Amino acid sequence: GEVTSGRDYTYLPTINGEGNSWYLVDNGVVQSGVQQWAGSYYDFDANNNYQRVDNNYVQSQWGMWYLFGNDGRIQTGVQQWAGSYYYFDPSTYLRVDNDYRRSQWGDWYLFGNDGRIQTGVQKWYDTYYYFDPSTYLRVDNDYRQSQWGDWYMFGPDGRIVSGLYGWKESLYYFTPYLYTKATNQWVSANGISYWASGSGIITSGLNS
Repeated sequence: GEVTSGRDYTYLPTINGEGNSWYLVDNGVVQSGVQQWAGSYYDFDANNNYQRVDNNYVQSQWGMWYLFGNDGRIQTGVQQWAGSYYYFDPSTYLRVDNDYRRSQWGDWYLFGNDGRIQTGVQKWYDTYYYFDPSTYLRVDNDYRQSQWGDWYMFGPDGRIVSGLYGWKESLYYFTPYLYTKATNQWVSANGISYWASGSGIITSGLNS
């Protein structure tokens, strides 16, 4: 006959009168929205009988959006959602946009303006990188085809290559600004002219 005190997650007759269900109750008042409980954060939907929200990306009562997992807990790190992967900051719990972040298992990934994980050729910090479409990891020291069909060389630090570059025991030239491999043409580097063959290899000796 008295209002309960304290905060508890308890099994009660449902508000709509159909069976029993779990509610977060604070000093007798059923809670809704994002709430702190048992060392984490959960969301309770007032439009759905104040039930805990599981596996959904929802807007809090103060306007920010958060992802909640299968057990209702707020999510951090790299998470799969709506057909892609996103990163949620471990401190703020907010989705991270347009940043290169380290996952909870140690690998690094690039996330775009809409928060989605990036693949293919992407611009980052005034240069270009390539992220593998299968692993989402940055590709280093390899020659890869972009999402628009052109091929580019990426160096040991992942950055796109221009100028002379040695790869697989041959020397190539990648044009500045365009970054494409030079073929069947003279190129100049450090004041010296070189001939790039049809395959792009910088050749020596007599050439017709």
